[in-house]
Amino acid sequence: MPSSSVIHTYKEALKVAESAHNGQIRASGEPYIEHPKAVAELLKTTLDADMETVIAALMHDTVEDTSMSQKKLQEIFGAPVSNLVEGVTKVSAVEKDLPSSERNMYSIRKMFRAMGSDMRVIFIKLADRLHNMQTLSVLPQEKQMRIARETQDIYCPLADIIGIRPWFEALSDLCLEILDPIEYSLIEHKRARSNQQQLKYLQRWASRMRTFLKEMGFGTVNIHLEPRHASGIKRAAQGQLSVLDTVETFFRVKVITKKEEHCYQVMGYLHRFAVVLPNRISDYIAHPKTNGYQALHTTLLSSNGIPIKIIIQTSGMEKQSRYGSALPYTLRPRSVKTFQKTPPWMQILLSLESNTKDTSNFFRTIQSEIFGDRCHIHLTGSTKKIIDTPVHSSVLDLAYHTSPESGNFLKGANINNKPVSINHIVEDGDFADLSFDKRKLQRTPVDMFICHTSLAQKFLTESLSNQTMKRKQKNGEEIINHMFDILIDPFFSAWWRKSLWSRFDGYEEKIAIVGSGNINPFEFIQECCAPSDFFLIDPKCFVFPSRIPPNPKIKFILRTSIDELRKGNIIGVHSRPDVIDVFSTNEKRADSPSREIVSLGIKKDHVMQYPFRFALKWLFEPESNPLSMITTIQSIVETPLELLEFDGKSATIGVHTDSIQSVRLIFEYLYSHEGVSSVLRTSP
Repeated sequence: MPSSSVIHTYKEALKVAESAHNGQIRASGEPYIEHPKAVAELLKTTLDADMETVIAALMHDTVEDTSMSQKKLQEIFGAPVSNLVEGVTKVSAVEKDLPSSERNMYSIRKMFRAMGSDMRVIFIKLADRLHNMQTLSVLPQEKQMRIARETQDIYCPLADIIGIRPWFEALSDLCLEILDPIEYSLIEHKRARSNQQQLKYLQRWASRMRTFLKEMGFGTVNIHLEPRHASGIKRAAQGQLSVLDTVETFFRVKVITKKEEHCYQVMGYLHRFAVVLPNRISDYIAHPKTNGYQALHTTLLSSNGIPIKIIIQTSGMEKQSRYGSALPYTLRPRSVKTFQKTPPWMQILLSLESNTKDTSNFFRTIQSEIFGDRCHIHLTGSTKKIIDTPVHSSVLDLAYHTSPESGNFLKGANINNKPVSINHIVEDGDFADLSFDKRKLQRTPVDMFICHTSLAQKFLTESLSNQTMKRKQKNGEEIINHMFDILIDPFFSAWWRKSLWSRFDGYEEKIAIVGSGNINPFEFIQECCAPSDFFLIDPKCFVFPSRIPPNPKIKFILRTSIDELRKGNIIGVHSRPDVIDVFSTNEKRADSPSREIVSLGIKKDHVMQYPFRFALKWLFEPESNPLSMITTIQSIVETPLELLEFDGKSATIGVHTDSIQSVRLIFEYLYSHEGVSSVLRTSP
């Protein structure tokens, strides 16, 4: 309990806040104090927040923007309020030297850390962001766009996963209005002009639904039409403008029952009442969403013959859907234990925050694993349970999600009674029977490319790190050689590979870290080598006599140094019908009489041209879709792709780049794909 000397009333706190912000003006021209007052009001009206949270909201900008210190704040209001303000306050003076984009990410990471000890930090931050978005129109358009994008990427999904539905909808709509004003205006225009006659039909249809359920014994069921928010309408429309001409697009039917079992019974009767779309039924009661949301979703055809979503919940589920993880904080009586509760997703986020050093990678991971879509997998066999995992999870991810050691024993799986490999990507509703070996299998860093979740990557690196130094170093050498196979053009000889390896002298310890999975091999190679070491020259640059039988697939193999090649002091030996060995004219060779000496020339303009040209070939399984793979690859690299070869077993693409990162992205995608059996580099 706070001591008598500590301020713990709203009126007293407001006086302190007004004094601290005295003379400060917002961009709109109004006194600055109006902003913290509005934030506090949002917390009171939406969450019925406790007084500590409300006072912290009033004071949330004082440490950052006024002469008020953290120490003084604690003296006046006590540690709980001080800690909440500290969690919301932006980065320290040292971090303020960082670029604006990085500074914002550090601020958000700091906020996430504070959330781990007290969830109320994020409630204040969300209310703060909501009021800022509501008053954004006075700022320059460029700044509006930047803040709206950050809100859309971080705060909207955060409000969604916490489950504070009113704030999620408000933030999403404000972002849409700023980032896509034409789309927003169109939706609101269509909403205002929606056919009133159709609305009357829809209201009568809902009334008949109510009467029907009453006749079936559910007279106490509450049924009402609930308006949908603009960004939700946009997602539902999926770019089809015609659906905006139907009134059903702007509403959904809420059906509130007394008991959970009534939800299923009511859905059964509703499927008798109107035509149901069977592929649009979801059971979030048996399998709640990450934010705790529970409901039955179904889609019926209204009396207008138009699909409309039906949501069936108990009153408790409906309340949970409005407050989500914030629900315990809205209930009375309150206790210290209430403010110590953290939802399961929060534990994952905090683990990511503490284990991910690179801030950009941290945000990519939380957007994928925390804010992204998830799926429920039914484990069968000896372990029967349901696993909630990100949608991009592989079978190996699934194994590590069952326990930290399971992935080390995994040898295969049956998904929906069909044998699959460990890099198979699972889908929502799959039934998985994992197969384990009795002995621990030898996992390698290459397995990191088929672990798509941070949890699995963490357990795999822990397992690899526990191996002997000799084993880790061997793992590192093997995977670096594997990456060389992808990066080095076949035009280069084994001699060139050895010369590249010499650059790693003295890096034995770092190679062992690569072998433990803690450093990506592409990043290590990029640190020690230049792109020109791998994309030096296009073999088509060679000029040789036309008397050699034409062979469009002729291959060149470099048998000399790069320096000699650049000087042009070279000669070719026609060693095989489709191969010409490239030697230096200064070298002494015991050439076989059967080999034809070819006078080679070089088109100088083809040497060291940027960007470089390379080609990747992959063998695919008969049931896979290589054209879809090519489309996906094109979406993850910036430069245009060229389809060089395609048959029933393999595909070869060419791309111009001067970045090892581009090769890495393509390789990682292909290698992790279940339909790909091998990936190799070829000469374009």
